[in-house]
Amino acid sequence: MTKSGGPTTTYAYDSKGATLSTTLYDGGTDQAIISSSSYDDAGRITSETAPGLSPVNYSYAYGANAGGVTNATYARTTTFADGGTRIEAKQLDGRPLSVSGTAVVEQDFSYALDATNSGYLDTTATVGGSGTRWALVVTDWAGRTVSSSHPGFTGQANFVQTNIYDTAGTGHLLEMDRTGYAPTKYQYDAMGSVVLSGLDLGKR
Repeated sequence: MTKSGGPTTTYAYDSKGATLSTTLYDGGTDQAIISSSSYDDAGRITSETAPGLSPVNYSYAYGANAGGVTNATYARTTTFADGGTRIEAKQLDGRPLSVSGTAVVEQDFSYALDATNSGYLDTTATVGGSGTRWALVVTDWAGRTVSSSHPGFTGQANFVQTNIYDTAGTGHLLEMDRTGYAPTKYQYDAMGSVVLSGLDLGKR
């Protein structure tokens, strides 16, 4: 691909159509900026190299305690140029189980049915294993986020965001409430597009 009076970009692909390399040539010199990727037989990326940087490598594991993570059935390990690692582990149903490794702050995910609303799911993410850094997301049966919360600043209440949806059939988001802010309300046209949104200062 060549732009008029500008540089030329060329692409190389494997037999499956995946991009192996992208090369940007300077129109007036022999200089080039090259990025490249490689894949395994399953089509999963195994390495990628950005221009001027060392490669980042990826490996995959399946089965019981995949990647050395308890209860994981799938894990992808990213190894950075400095040797640091990021291990993303998932459960059998594909939901995240944990993020660990030497290059990240550990995160653990847990799931439970909501005690208040039937059919709602609570997803809790705990950071660093301390229990003081967490985030809770509640989703309804349609997968929509009903509420999310996390600790506030020292001495302050938890920050909570609540989403209110139209239950008459459209399912549109009608109102978003956040700790310390006036609610945001939305109106839609017959095609389902947002035509009006604003802060309800009277409800602050």
